[in-house]
Parts: sequence; structure tokens; C-alpha cells
Amino acid sequence: MTDTTNLAVLALQARARELIEDRDDNRHHLLEDAYRDAQIERDLAGCAAGARALGHEIDVSGGIVIPPAKQQFLQQFLNGRNLMSAVYAMLRADFGIDDDGADASATADSRPDMPRIADVILERLKVAGDEGARAADIRRYILRTYASDIHEKTVGMTLNRMQTAGQVRRDGRLWFLVQAANDADASK
Repeated sequence: MTDTTNLAVLALQARARELIEDRDDNRHHLLEDAYRDAQIERDLAGCAAGARALGHEIDVSGGIVIPPAKQQFLQQFLNGRNLMSAVYAMLRADFGIDDDGADASATADSRPDMPRIADVILERLKVAGDEGARAADIRRYILRTYASDIHEKTVGMTLNRMQTAGQVRRDGRLWFLVQAANDADASK
């Protein structure tokens, strides 16, 4: 192969790796979101049933109104969500959802109080060291450790603010502590 061909193949391989990571992240989020959506539906049904037990009806319909002609599409979506939710327990380890060894039997009462997001980020990046950590990994750690389901963009937005402040740096999807932040922590 020529040098130009080699460069083209390397560029294509690098792009394929990025796309594979994006696809894996997306599927991971789809799986988690489908499971969480099913939990919300279950909890909403519980609220409605509780109100009925008290002799009242409450509205749990939400703000999205689907025209009758398109109800079949909503039902197809919900059926797909139910299938994804049903395989969540089987696939969670394969998607790296249980990869930090967190105790799934821990109750919210037994978990520590939630510190500031920035403090959790600094701690996780310190643990990650030279390997760095992805924002999604830090978010999952927060969810499992503190039973806090923060908005999916909170960690990324906090990381960006911390990067502007010079505390962290980014290399692709991985985040690292900046040496000055490491030195400040060591002097405490």
C-alpha cells in the first residue's frame, strides 16, 4: 500500500473508533433511559392507584398529546421501550453499567450525602489518574454511589467550567486533572 492509502486507512480506522464509541454510549443511554422511563410509568400508575384508593382521580397524562391517528406509533414506541427495559438486567453488565463494583443492594438511606458535583469530579479524576475518565462514567458513579440521578449534562457542563478555570483538561472524551489541581490537593 502507498503512504496515501495507509494514511487514509488510518484516518478511517480512527473515525470508525469514534463512531463505535458514540454508538456504544448511545446504546448504553438508550438502555438506561428505557429502564428509567418504565420505572416512571410504574410510579405514575402507583400515584393514580393511590389517588383512586382515596376516592379521587389525578391526571398523569403529561404534556404530549398524540392524535388518535398516530396512537399506533406511540404504542409501537412503548412496546419497544418495554422490550429494552425487560433486558436491562441482563445487559447492564455488558454495557458497563455495573462496572464499578457498586453494591446494588445498598439503599438510599445507607449511601453517603451528596457532595458538590465538582468535588466528586475532582475525586473521580484523581482516582482515574493517567487513564482519565469520561463524563458518562462520572455520572454513573454519582447515580450509584449517591442515589442521585442528576441531569445527564450536569457533569459535562461542570467539567467545561472546571476546564475554563484550569482545573481539568480534556483529550477527546477523556478528562484529566491538571497538574496544578493535583499539587493543590497534595498540599492539603
